[in-house]
Amino acid sequence: MFDDPSQVRRSDGPSSPSGPGGFPRLRTDDANDPYDLLTDLFVGPEPTSAPEPRAPLPASESAPPLRNEPGPIALGNPSAVPEPARVTREAPAHGSQPRRGTDGGDGVRCRGATVELLIAGNLPTLAAAWVSQYARSAAALAGEPVALVRLTGATLRVEIHGEPATLASQATERAALRAAALCCRRVIVHGEADTALAAACGDGEHQPDEVSVLFGCDEAGVVSAYRAVKRLAAAWSRAGGAGPSQSGAGAGEAELPARPRGVTLVPIGSAAAKAAQASRRIEDAARSFLTATVRCTAPIERVTAGAPARPLLDSAATLSLIDVLAALRQAAPGTSAQRPGEPDAPEPAPPEPAPQARSVVTRAGAPLLDAVPATRSDPARSAPAHAATRPTHQPMKHTHATAPLSSSLSELIDADGPLVLLRARCPHAPGVELALDAMGTLHALRDDTAHDAVADLVAALGWAAEHAAVLSLTTTEPVDTAAAPVGHFFTRRPSEARRLVPGSVRVHALAQTRSGEWAAVEL
Repeated sequence: MFDDPSQVRRSDGPSSPSGPGGFPRLRTDDANDPYDLLTDLFVGPEPTSAPEPRAPLPASESAPPLRNEPGPIALGNPSAVPEPARVTREAPAHGSQPRRGTDGGDGVRCRGATVELLIAGNLPTLAAAWVSQYARSAAALAGEPVALVRLTGATLRVEIHGEPATLASQATERAALRAAALCCRRVIVHGEADTALAAACGDGEHQPDEVSVLFGCDEAGVVSAYRAVKRLAAAWSRAGGAGPSQSGAGAGEAELPARPRGVTLVPIGSAAAKAAQASRRIEDAARSFLTATVRCTAPIERVTAGAPARPLLDSAATLSLIDVLAALRQAAPGTSAQRPGEPDAPEPAPPEPAPQARSVVTRAGAPLLDAVPATRSDPARSAPAHAATRPTHQPMKHTHATAPLSSSLSELIDADGPLVLLRARCPHAPGVELALDAMGTLHALRDDTAHDAVADLVAALGWAAEHAAVLSLTTTEPVDTAAAPVGHFFTRRPSEARRLVPGSVRVHALAQTRSGEWAAVEL
């Protein structure tokens, strides 16, 4: 899991302070050295002698977007209790609209949106589903729409979670980003792990307001989250320290974005007790060796059903992640734009559903374990050596199906007899097939070719159970309205899907035969 111990650099001389277990404390100029991680996670707590406390930050440098209960951990205070604090966000009143400009124009003057960079660490499985769940949870907590921008591979997708006003799809990338920043108070940007880390460590107008890290609570997830925090702390320290910058922008000048105050850790896929233990380990290591504030939120235990996101754009990407962040920054306070749905605005065309990507959803594996080191220029060089020692942590490559499914999913099931496909679909999840078996039991079927495939399946199951009587009117076949609908999830990665899909859902492994046809085997 770790690098060769002979390569560990220690502070020389008798004046070097001691770290956990009496070992010499690590130099903090090498952001990729795992020695501090090794000693903190596996040796034990620090000795009783406390390090010299750091000077407290001025009150004016506190981060306005986040409020900790109780406050953030002071990394210079060894007596601080490393209990994970539940982070709450200052949410406006439900249904509140952006304030109008005072220039007498017909546009809407919006305050600049809070731009949050989301880094997916080593997640249990199906990273895209967890990212969508994070956005849905954020919208539910704030009581207003939240924008989610995904830049994965060569695809850029902009979508709105929550209950937004009528908003038409956008034709260009910059138009979609501008609309998201003007109509939502919070924009979450998710990109590839290495790219997102490089953007957060950089400097310039693309700096986000907040940086959050999703991580699983297993050993690989804890290590990857700590590695991400460590790299961010080292980069921010070299650039002058974390915390809002005190730039003196005059009237009418756009103030440069402040550097993020710290890192927010979001444990996922585990109950509160296990998540608290994992968060505490990262906080202990950060307190001992790093200079960045670490905040922890309550865990997101599972993927739940919710209203489908409203897509603004789903197209090939021509912008980089830094370009996306900079474009969102351009929609700053004072920008006047026509808000869709206003009486003086032309009636927008109804949004067309974005085409669903026909690619296999893969988890975000361990890119953070060997993220781009500050002392190397080629991040790919560290992956083969690490994979040789820990094959289970090797990042999974994004793969695509060699051919799309040419037939209905209902034709791949014959264990309970043939299924009769219904023409009716769930309005919240139109990609889920509905079918009947010989006993009149409803079945909902979904494959893994969409970002929110699991959430769509759960939503369709709930909708079918509630509207079974209505569905019986759409077919001549008898429908057992008292029986619970049966869910089927078809996946090309069954080992990952089994951990995410609810236990009542049947998981089917998909495979393509030599003749090009698809076959499914229930697990």
